[in-house]
Amino acid sequence: MQAVPGEANRVPFGLGWPGVTCRPFRRPGGGRRVVRHWASAVLLACATHAWAGWTPLPPWQRIEDIANARCAACHGARVSDANPLFPKLAGQNAGYLFRQIENFRSGVRSGPVMYYQLSDLTAENVAALANYFSGLSRSPARSGQSRLEAEGKKIFDRGIPASGAAACAQCHGADGRGSGAMPNLAGQHADYVADQLRRFQEGTRVAGQTPEHPVADALTEEEILAVTRYIATMP
Repeated sequence: MQAVPGEANRVPFGLGWPGVTCRPFRRPGGGRRVVRHWASAVLLACATHAWAGWTPLPPWQRIEDIANARCAACHGARVSDANPLFPKLAGQNAGYLFRQIENFRSGVRSGPVMYYQLSDLTAENVAALANYFSGLSRSPARSGQSRLEAEGKKIFDRGIPASGAAACAQCHGADGRGSGAMPNLAGQHADYVADQLRRFQEGTRVAGQTPEHPVADALTEEEILAVTRYIATMP
């Protein structure tokens, strides 16, 4: 069965042998060189743990067991309460998640560790994982930086007309949940979203996300920190 991302939040699925989804990450702010070395060490430990326990799983293995065994090392035991260096997969729109995994598997989106950990999957395996993760609940971060979050809400809802930054809500919806192939941002780690926006600015993330480039280019570092902090607290 050939899997095709659905218009809403599901794609056709089957069971199989998923891999682990881990990738390096840069934290915002100063000291990036030191943090990058630290992030690389975290990634290496994550990948080593995953590969050390990698064995083919029988086709009857529940997708929940597969996700816990292979994804939890990087994305957290509950998949929602993950390390902020890596994205929360819980509650992510299945169509979007399907496309991103396929991009890593095909090499369209750069990520050598992701490629090797996902390369054994079939389209049915990918669809099964995407559907599983999309059905999990995601917990937002606690609100605690009222000034920063208030500024971030303005950017998310209205954009920044002076610099030409479009409102995030135009594509991701007023609730930030997106739909289908548009990602759910609500409750995502602030550090992760900020890093992705910087990658759009640098041109190091380009696959299938063309609308994000002009938005990211129009944001200052302070505005990135504000809008991503607000995104993290969205229910």
